[in-house]
Amino acid sequence: MPNPHAEFLLKGVRNRTKIVKCHPPELEYDATRIHVSIKPVEGATRYQVWVSTEADGRAARALIDRAETDPLVQGLKPHLPLHFFVTYTDAQGRTSKPSALRKTLLKDEFPMKWASSGRRGPALAGAGL
Repeated sequence: MPNPHAEFLLKGVRNRTKIVKCHPPELEYDATRIHVSIKPVEGATRYQVWVSTEADGRAARALIDRAETDPLVQGLKPHLPLHFFVTYTDAQGRTSKPSALRKTLLKDEFPMKWASSGRRGPALAGAGL
């Protein structure tokens, strides 16, 4: 299985950036999306956010390729350990070495989804409803 993290460690030509934090969106957090805050790097034109289910970065996919440093990554699976890393590209098209891998477990914290469905989900359990 290909390992993009290991490949970028060997072939990346620029210094690493780092993931400052991973944080949920302010509204309707359902654990399928998360912001990944990236430390800006002078000379970077685009940042790529990679996600893998493997702790070493195997089978990672780039879900974001944008200029912004706090992108919202979408289409994720809740309650599954995910491993994020970031690379960036400069004006010459050269890709950096990858950031360190950061493990995150997304938990569904959107209680209105459960309330509107009529089911008693984890957010309403024990609330006497």
